[in-house]
Amino acid sequence: SYSVGGGPVSTYASPSDISNADDFTKNFLPMIDKVVRDPSAAPAVGEVDAPINHGLGLLGAIGGAAIGGILWVVLYRAGYIAGLAGYLAVFLAMKSYEKLAGGLGRTGVILSTLTAVAVIVLSNCVALSWVIADALSEGYVLKNFSSMMDTLELWPDFVFDLVIGLFLGVFASIGPIGAALRAEKAKKALQDQL
Repeated sequence: SYSVGGGPVSTYASPSDISNADDFTKNFLPMIDKVVRDPSAAPAVGEVDAPINHGLGLLGAIGGAAIGGILWVVLYRAGYIAGLAGYLAVFLAMKSYEKLAGGLGRTGVILSTLTAVAVIVLSNCVALSWVIADALSEGYVLKNFSSMMDTLELWPDFVFDLVIGLFLGVFASIGPIGAALRAEKAKKALQDQL
């Protein structure tokens, strides 16, 4: 036994001291959880996450990727192949998917990325068709795209531009894709703990 402030203090805990400590722990730990954890990362107690609507998410991904696709065509017309357009297509596809679907998840990341790649391929077709149409002053290029590419032997240029653009776009998108997958994994781990 020793004294604090003039009164004796026991070095042994009584049953009531343990009970008070348990009450303190019960109240303190949830408070710490609120401070340490991001409240938006996990549902509240008793609350269930709304299911992800993949149909709406896919529409969002198409819309978001289309913005990147339009930028791809504009930059191509200006004489550039830019990874920025590919990155923007993937980034906006994922953000739009998440916004409309109510979440992203692994399926959302995959669908968003595939949608962005498809939009970039289509944008490359449109951009090169536009260049050919300008050169030929004919309006039926999109309709006869494949045969004109064969006739003019432009497939190697088309594939080269597409590969470079997709590589730059995918390379620029590795960070956001990885972050989205890590966030989904952390959210799932947190839900499993609850």
